[in-house]
Amino acid sequence: ALAPLPDGRILIAEQTGDIRVVKEGALLAKPALTLPTDSTWERGVLGLALAPGFPQPPHVYIHWTVAEPGPHTRLSRFTLSGDTLDPASEQILFEGENQNELRAPVPAGHQGGGIAIGPDGCLYAAIGEMTTQQPSQRLDSLLGKIIRLRLDGTIPEDNPFYAKTTGKHRAIWALGLRNPWSLAFHPKDGRLFANDIGQSSYEEINEIVPGGNYGWPDAEGRVEMEKFRDPLVDYDRKIGASLGGGCFYQTPPGATHAFPPEWENRYLVMDFMAGWLAWLDESTTPRPQLKLLARNLAKPIAVAVAADGALLVLERNTWLKDQKFLPG
Repeated sequence: ALAPLPDGRILIAEQTGDIRVVKEGALLAKPALTLPTDSTWERGVLGLALAPGFPQPPHVYIHWTVAEPGPHTRLSRFTLSGDTLDPASEQILFEGENQNELRAPVPAGHQGGGIAIGPDGCLYAAIGEMTTQQPSQRLDSLLGKIIRLRLDGTIPEDNPFYAKTTGKHRAIWALGLRNPWSLAFHPKDGRLFANDIGQSSYEEINEIVPGGNYGWPDAEGRVEMEKFRDPLVDYDRKIGASLGGGCFYQTPPGATHAFPPEWENRYLVMDFMAGWLAWLDESTTPRPQLKLLARNLAKPIAVAVAADGALLVLERNTWLKDQKFLPG
């Protein structure tokens, strides 16, 4: 994950627990923070988001997998002081279900990880179905869901399933997702986009609406069934095989490397396996189309706009962290 700061620094989340800082074009040797994460397979540090108005307050929100007492999703808030995220400043906002108790073929798979703060001032996070499939359709499970919280971790009473659920399940905002990798809000109209990694057929860019059901595992791609909301865009294996990060282009104040004006508010998206970066043309009919911007990237996972207006792409160049993973 990437989080460019207004002063030009860049925070980078490493799956294995470190939050790194790039300052004046150089990677600092000392991490800003090292989290005691479980980074097996697809677990680990998954997403970063800055507080509205950052650096006032200087808060960074992190979506990660906690190791103890059993691996589970956690949403935390930390305070940035200089180049350090103070471990003692952690405010735990939300904790998910113990993955050791799931009946999943690969419990450490499909973690999701998207995190974003909406124009309503609420925190949104995307949780994968961790290879369980059917719980994505259930309201007594957090798996395969988008959740919505206030920034203090409390659950808003106007969440769509608040009256139908209890406890932490009241945080559910949308359901029926498989492995939602990234979340991004349109800077002008506030629409929420989620990139959901498909299984054998289609990748999906979904426009998330409150209470929306996106069909997994009963549907993948566009199916035109009344009970499911079809993706804004889907594409098959001839085009790509794993959606990565996405962001909207918005010119920062005083940008020295700004894109041309016609790029303002365009959605940028990447495919991890195919190695391309594209933009979403919503002017095409009958459906939006992806148009190529760059190719031959080394397994890209995140894209963001730097403080100077340039586009940052984070290349991972490896798949997951299993027993065959080689450090370095």
